[in-house]
Amino acid sequence: MTPRSIIMITIPLFIIVGILSPAPAAGYRMSKTCCTRYSKKPIPSENIKGYREQVTLEHCRINAIIFYTTNNHEICTSPNDDWVKEALSSLSSKLKMMSQNTDGKKM
Repeated sequence: MTPRSIIMITIPLFIIVGILSPAPAAGYRMSKTCCTRYSKKPIPSENIKGYREQVTLEHCRINAIIFYTTNNHEICTSPNDDWVKEALSSLSSKLKMMSQNTDGKKM
């Protein structure tokens, strides 16, 4: 094989591999940002679609609960605020109800 024929085979091979390789999901971020302060304003529970916990054992300076809202915002909150504890309890109850509703049902 000549060098030119090797190139003619190799380039399409790389293109095919690139097309078939899985790509990261849309919105995926390599690193998470840290909360540096808390929002004091409570979020209505109907506007919360999820959350994650930030702990000081990681690379961030403060412990926080980061709520994801229906408007695709991330709101940093204090895990010690009563309204945050209530929101987490409500989310936990909803998740428990959802898991009980799917028990025994085939998908």
